[in-house]
Amino acid sequence: MRGEGVTLFVKVRTEGDPTRPVFDFSFTPAFAPDRAPCPPIDLLIWEEPLGPKPTPWARVQLYPEVERGTTIRSWRWGDPIPGVDAAALSALPPFRPGVTYRVGWVDVPQLKDLDLEFRIPEGGGPINLSQGSGRLYGFASDIDEGRKLVAQRNRKPLDEWLRDLGSPDPDARKCAAYVLPPFDPADGRVVDGLTRLLGDEDPGVRQESLLSLEGLAPAASRAVPAILELLQDPHYAIREAAFFALGAIGPSASAAIPKLVECVRQPHGADAWEEMSMRASAARALGCLGPPGIQALAEFSRDPVPRIRYEAIISMDWHGSEGIPALQAAARGKYDDTRLQAICLLFEHQVSDPSSVDFAIAKLGSDDRQEADFAAWALKRLGAAVLPRLEEASRSDSNPKVRERAAALVLELRR
Repeated sequence: MRGEGVTLFVKVRTEGDPTRPVFDFSFTPAFAPDRAPCPPIDLLIWEEPLGPKPTPWARVQLYPEVERGTTIRSWRWGDPIPGVDAAALSALPPFRPGVTYRVGWVDVPQLKDLDLEFRIPEGGGPINLSQGSGRLYGFASDIDEGRKLVAQRNRKPLDEWLRDLGSPDPDARKCAAYVLPPFDPADGRVVDGLTRLLGDEDPGVRQESLLSLEGLAPAASRAVPAILELLQDPHYAIREAAFFALGAIGPSASAAIPKLVECVRQPHGADAWEEMSMRASAARALGCLGPPGIQALAEFSRDPVPRIRYEAIISMDWHGSEGIPALQAAARGKYDDTRLQAICLLFEHQVSDPSSVDFAIAKLGSDDRQEADFAAWALKRLGAAVLPRLEEASRSDSNPKVRERAAALVLELRR
């Protein structure tokens, strides 16, 4: 997460009580003043499986005060935080061993907002990489304001910042790369200068240049060949930033589709967690590249790994009606969870057919309450059009749970 030059990395670990894991936060204010206030961080947690419109399982607002350099702070789930309501913290629900959790910063997980997944082992014990513990790199919504503020404090014109891109000092190159996006994106010198830095020997310079090219999207489309080279970078955060940049550039980065498909199929990671994260990030980027990217996602809606199927389905919907044909195909797939996710999104577009309606009604009787709630949410999107079928199910379906929940939906839709 970044704001006014602040980068946030997160790790999760167990220490003693497995229902109250410890979060390690590492704050690095690369270009901020000697004492830089980090924007309030809304730490949001979701439980798997996620639905098409998931609701956070828990939310905590953190107020770190960051000093120059890297500051690592640890916080145990539920412990007091200065400036945060103690009652709200003590009321946080305990984590459940064996359940997968995902971490993000905004209400709906999307491309840039969610990238930490972990599972607490049954019976407790440490969270390790193979179980999903790892690093999170997200973005603050006020990054452009932070860039402008740094530029104003330094009082340097564009030409001087461009010269700094070639400085022998890597910190000067990073600062220049960070500051450039608020300047005129139509000025080709900015994109060209940042593109050259993608080959810099300093990994921090490469990463900062990627993040700024993302901020310049879609004007950064001519940087796509150089960005593709960084999908094999040895540093995980740089590979992630490359996926984000390609997604932000959008359809004009369609030349990246074959390479992104390859990354979903055969990810390059140091461990199981990194490989899963790479697959998910590549799938999300594909969904940003317009109809050709959406078509490429069809293969992964049938993937044996639920996380990848989920990312494929959600990404199909990012371009609205353009994703409807792919969602219709996914709604006929062999995995029930994927079918329901696709049907939920189709119903939101008011696209339905009798078999999809029947499938959603049958899921009202699921023993998994969350699955049943997803089905109800989807059926409500169709409004009065689905009332006759729900009324029939409330009277004659063989499953008593379906009859009960269909009757409740009928009452709700008639209000």
